[in-house]
Amino acid sequence: MKATDLGTLKVHDEVIIALVEEAVLATPGVAHMISRGVRDELNQWLKKDGYGRGVTVTAEPPGFSIDLFIAVYYGERLPELGRRIVDRVYQAVKAAIEVGPSNITVHIEGLETLE
Repeated sequence: MKATDLGTLKVHDEVIIALVEEAVLATPGVAHMISRGVRDELNQWLKKDGYGRGVTVTAEPPGFSIDLFIAVYYGERLPELGRRIVDRVYQAVKAAIEVGPSNITVHIEGLETLE
């Protein structure tokens, strides 16, 4: 949410999730997003706000935080990859809605091999 002279801009969580997913999946070294199980699948099916496959957006006044659940390719340097993901996500969200998340947490929960 962003206050302006003319009013308040509210951005739906699904918009933020779409921006985040695109930024994460465009990062070299990321294999895919990871669903958080039945809860994610059910929330996605019901279109409940704040949940996307592998992305959780949480309101934390005065801003919001983002949790990412991903699988990466074997051989990636995880600290560097995490920093690249955080930078890409922050820049993508900030460029689109002019407000960056207050916190981005990357949970690496899977490992894939290149075939």
